[in-house]
Amino acid sequence: KQYEDGVYYSYTYWTRGKITKADLLAQSGQTGAALHILDEVIESVRRKHDSELLAQALKSRAKYKLAMGDLRSVADDLKESLALYRTLGNKVEEVELYELEAGWLGAEGRFAEALRTWEGACQLCETVGLHFRSLHMLLGMAELQLRLGNSLELAHIWERINQFVTANGQLPEPTQLRLRLAELDYLKFQGNQQNLQAAYQATVAFVKNSGLTSYQARNFNS
Repeated sequence: KQYEDGVYYSYTYWTRGKITKADLLAQSGQTGAALHILDEVIESVRRKHDSELLAQALKSRAKYKLAMGDLRSVADDLKESLALYRTLGNKVEEVELYELEAGWLGAEGRFAEALRTWEGACQLCETVGLHFRSLHMLLGMAELQLRLGNSLELAHIWERINQFVTANGQLPEPTQLRLRLAELDYLKFQGNQQNLQAAYQATVAFVKNSGLTSYQARNFNS
């Protein structure tokens, strides 16, 4: 058991609470404080030899280091967390680790590896039935190809994105917003001002009428 604020908690409950607290701090912009908590959690769970908690904490630390641009130590956390989730057979978390790895590879300038990782993760999503996650992988590839200015490859990926959206109907609101923001970037890249303005107004109306939290809508509101 773990003692805190006059109360004894089970170790698992206490540790998950710490990881959740770190996630909330990061969402509020206090990434440094979040990483400090995760450092302590990781040191603790290593002593307890709890693979599931360690994998969760390592994944969170990698995500927030990547968000801060601290690329040097991200790889070790990603690799260890991925190996643990593979051992545990957790495909949902495994897919998220591949997505983070692809983002890290792109940030490192290893573009071909990033695209291969996203493509592999997309195929894994379809294999295990995580269809909405497939769209996130396609959007990741589109974002990188747009950054590289590869118009032909970008057009091909957007064909796949549009086919996916047509085939899969309703999407979760956070996924819809990411899709809309990616479309705005693509229209801007094409120089299509008329459709860009219409898409922007549609996105404003979508966010206003949605159930998105301020954190979920941060990329549009910022």
